[in-house]
Amino acid sequence: MRQPLLPIVLCTLMGSSFSANAAHRQHGAHVHGVATLSVALEDHTLNVEFESPAVNLVGFEHAPADDRQRQAVAQAAQQLRNPAALFALADAAHCVSVSTTVNSALLDAPAANGEHRHADFNATYGFRCAQPQALRTLEVRLFALFEGIQKIDAQWLTAGAQSATVLTPEHFRITLQ
Repeated sequence: MRQPLLPIVLCTLMGSSFSANAAHRQHGAHVHGVATLSVALEDHTLNVEFESPAVNLVGFEHAPADDRQRQAVAQAAQQLRNPAALFALADAAHCVSVSTTVNSALLDAPAANGEHRHADFNATYGFRCAQPQALRTLEVRLFALFEGIQKIDAQWLTAGAQSATVLTPEHFRITLQ
């Protein structure tokens, strides 16, 4: 029986990004304006993982201090829960969103107590594609929704390709094949 490739691929992709992120954290670096995106397409399943410092999405990274900041966190989470607004997939691929998960320490954070930490948003998206061979590009629309994102370090893996690139507001498409 054939072992599914996706868990191995995701571990490899995410492991390399986690290793790089861990190295940054160990040295105390926190790069505002930069996010990461990992994409894996196996058979009929497309998985996308997005990670960004909270400051890129809501303008701060501490626990919300007032109603305005709590509203900003809630709005960012709501936008991240709408994969159709974040990613454009070829109509011919017939992809349907099957799962979305959004996490951040800010979503359950108590009122700010003066503590300063570097909070992130993490989101994962799963799609089921009836015609995955028609999925040649992935258009990333995060820049239009979150002005604090200046670039996205993107990596992807499909049955026929593996690569990485830096996405910007001017260059926001990943070529998957």
